Amino acid sequence: MSLQVLALLLSLLQSTPAAEAQTSPFLGRWEGRMIETPGVFEIDFAFDLAREADGLRGRLDWITQGTGIQDVEKLTINGPEISFATRDAQGVVTSFDGFLADGAIKGDLREGDHHAPFTLSRGTAQPREPVQLVDLEVQPDELRNRFNADKDRLRVVMIVSPTCGGCRMGALLMQRYVLAQIADPRLRVYVVWEGVARRDSPSTAAESGALLADPRVVHFWSAKRYAGNAFKETLKSEKTLWDVFLVYVPGRVWEGPVPVPDDFMHNRGRELPSEKLFNGIELASWIRSRLTEPGKR
Repeated sequence: MSLQVLALLLSLLQSTPAAEAQTSPFLGRWEGRMIETPGVFEIDFAFDLAREADGLRGRLDWITQGTGIQDVEKLTINGPEISFATRDAQGVVTSFDGFLADGAIKGDLREGDHHAPFTLSRGTAQPREPVQLVDLEVQPDELRNRFNADKDRLRVVMIVSPTCGGCRMGALLMQRYVLAQIADPRLRVYVVWEGVARRDSPSTAAESGALLADPRVVHFWSAKRYAGNAFKETLKSEKTLWDVFLVYVPGRVWEGPVPVPDDFMHNRGRELPSEKLFNGIELASWIRSRLTEPGKR
């Protein structure tokens, strides 16, 4: 075989999709989110593409849902275009169709008839360290003690489930829009992870707590839903509270009954007022205004 023929064969081989994929700029880790409504509905995920012995393998980590890492299906790469899909435990298929431009993958995420845009940028895998939890079954007065010790600070009490996707999304949005953008040391956040769903446990709570990476946050755990029961009367709710965010201005103390919050937001649908649905951007604006004008009531 002549050198010219060999060179031609190699050139043809390198132009095939399979060979192109092996040297694809998509290799590595990508992180980003699908934003349906900023501050309200944002799904964070990470995509890893690696070359293994049997070819390329993609994995997707649904960070917001906390469902773990899934192998991708139907991976196709054609020049700057990429497509793949994932299938969850219930058989729901999510498809991604993206285009690489200016160092980012932008495209369309689809589940059934639902579509939403997404953007992925280069990332580096950062292990999320589980947080330390205060067990309210062992130390039932610790939440009230912390609340009163911080009476000169603005406090947010979050009552959430560690395996609820909406709760984890609320935690990420609290970190993204409130804690990451408001550096004021007078802000405190108490996250009470509670046993709402079957998989809720101290270990899942400690893992979910890593979504709120800020020293101003204190994490609690209650298997018997201490906070959800204690705070429900403050919102005149007949049901045990969860997926709620209660805000208290400086000066509020907890003596006797749980104090009524100065404001609150929730993700409880029709159970609570619709005008109070959670919005991380609006919550940050409200908190910032109170911190810059502490006398304002």
